[in-house]
Amino acid sequence: LRLQNLGNVPLTDYVVYDILPVVGDTGVGQLLSTGERGTEWSPELTGPITLSGLSTTTNSGYVVEYNLTSNPCRPELNTSTPDASWQAGCDHTWYTAATLPDGDWTKVKSFRIRMFTDSQTWAPAGLLVFDVPMRAPLSAPQSKADPLDLSVAWNSAAQRVYRTSVSGKQWMKPSEPRKVGIIVPFTLIKVSVGDRVWYDADADGVQDAGETPAKGVRVILKDADGVQVDETTTNAAGHYWFVNLEPETKYSLEFTLPSDYR
Repeated sequence: LRLQNLGNVPLTDYVVYDILPVVGDTGVGQLLSTGERGTEWSPELTGPITLSGLSTTTNSGYVVEYNLTSNPCRPELNTSTPDASWQAGCDHTWYTAATLPDGDWTKVKSFRIRMFTDSQTWAPAGLLVFDVPMRAPLSAPQSKADPLDLSVAWNSAAQRVYRTSVSGKQWMKPSEPRKVGIIVPFTLIKVSVGDRVWYDADADGVQDAGETPAKGVRVILKDADGVQVDETTTNAAGHYWFVNLEPETKYSLEFTLPSDYR
């Protein structure tokens, strides 16, 4: 999570809320709270959120707190009245890393980071980067390559801050940057088919020791409609092999008898 003061005046009293992806989720702030994010699976937090060494600001006094629901109370994200309650049935219970029940990070569904309070200010260009360790559970669906169907968990965060001035601090309306996606990559799973052609001297259908391999036999691979897909010839040991074939697809094999077959 990368946070930076890109303005030219110091900021203060900053808070950011992040609701982890969950199926059926919406935006985090009041403005986007009715807009669906389109999440297909839920990642799991695996440990505490920490300040990265990439940060250039170290005097933020940041505090990270965790909530076990996907609807934490977040009055600071009211877009019309500063810090006024706007949610129904939200959850007020927040935990620190030290007080998290059972130390079970997978139970965390949302978090917030508060910093630059008590007259602390965030200088222009100041950068803070937080590491948020997560993993995809085994139940997360895998993306598909053909046709392309990405398995995505969408995440977004919303923030509120005050700007400083000679007359005091001024409220800035909450904002919520564009959502970002976490994708379970697809694996290009292919299959192969192959075997051995030999001269079955005793016609028992079993590859017995000492039976001669059939070299140079033409083998044709066809699809379910009988259309040729590929062809090869057996090697000196009678083996043939077709690779990089599509799984769950019907194929057939056609063999051409060798010229010396009797």
